[in-house]
Amino acid sequence: MGRLLNISGSSGTQVLGIHRYPTVSEAASGGQWNIRQCRGYHLRAMIACINSVPAPTEDAADDRRLWRHGDEDYKPVFSSKATWEQLRAHSPRLAWCKVVWFPQSVPRFAFITWLEFQDRLSTGARSRAWGCVQPCLLCGEPDETRDHLFFACPYSFTVWTDLVGFLLGSRVNPDWTATIASLLSSRRKEIDTCLLKLALQATIHA
Repeated sequence: MGRLLNISGSSGTQVLGIHRYPTVSEAASGGQWNIRQCRGYHLRAMIACINSVPAPTEDAADDRRLWRHGDEDYKPVFSSKATWEQLRAHSPRLAWCKVVWFPQSVPRFAFITWLEFQDRLSTGARSRAWGCVQPCLLCGEPDETRDHLFFACPYSFTVWTDLVGFLLGSRVNPDWTATIASLLSSRRKEIDTCLLKLALQATIHA
């Protein structure tokens, strides 16, 4: 059934006539459950489910705590992964995550790349919002944005092309979105894709 507060709500324990954090043995006496009868339909169904389980007696085994690993899945061992999966807010998987997180990636490179995909690096465009004018140091373009650095800037695009042009072939494009789409393409060898992703991350980190 799971955690009763998830079903009854925050006032459920008061309605049922039990403490908020009792042990199982404290919620029963004389082989009977110490819970009130309620009119609420959802509470009646829950009470019926509780009453279908024999109440503990004095000669029963001690209470034991189980950790929730998922829906209707409780185990005596704690799992940080299972706990995190239940606590975190789940969002749709983004296609570009394969460019950031992959087995061969360098963790510090991957983290900076993740910030870059979020457009959170301190480019000139962001510095301008803080009152600091910072043009592109490579070509002098006054509007230094993420898309300009990777790879609308003529200088960075030339370096990028010389570095990975033989892997990208005819699909070399200065547009950031087109570059990422090219890296996600399945029409090249796996080793080439891996090298391209590593090259992109190293370029962003540098």
